[in-house]
Amino acid sequence: MVVNKLIRKHKHKIVPFERSFEELVEYLEAKLDVKRINLEEVSQTYVAAMTRNVVFGGIHEKNIRHEDVNFYAFEVIKNHKSDEYFKDEQVYYMTAEKKIIVLIEKNTKCVATNSNKLQLELLWACGISQYDYDNDTLALIAYLALYEFEKAISPKIKRHVNSRND
Repeated sequence: MVVNKLIRKHKHKIVPFERSFEELVEYLEAKLDVKRINLEEVSQTYVAAMTRNVVFGGIHEKNIRHEDVNFYAFEVIKNHKSDEYFKDEQVYYMTAEKKIIVLIEKNTKCVATNSNKLQLELLWACGISQYDYDNDTLALIAYLALYEFEKAISPKIKRHVNSRND
């Protein structure tokens, strides 16, 4: 089975660590110049879809109700620090203009952005909890799949993951 193969192949390479919501925001703010924006400035269709993902997505162990979903929205400022992210054509998605938007849900740390490269980096930055690591949860499987995908497409991508063998 693919899941067992992922666990056997990569789990021993990962060191569990997990950033808090605040640490994840600090990571984003240290990496790029961002400004906090009102959630109303983001496509409400996209926000609704992401809210459903948080409530029904199932990769996190927290049971969260629709009314408890609390997204923080950020816009990435276009400058020398963010130029490489604006090269991605997907940045047109979610906004009428070419903007990079980042959503971070406070309770689950679910991350969404319209930059593929930034999405991967933020997923790495979230880390994986000791609980998920010890119990081979769906969150660990997703993290290991991301690890394998990233290793296959670009071994030189700068990652912020604690790994034993990299």
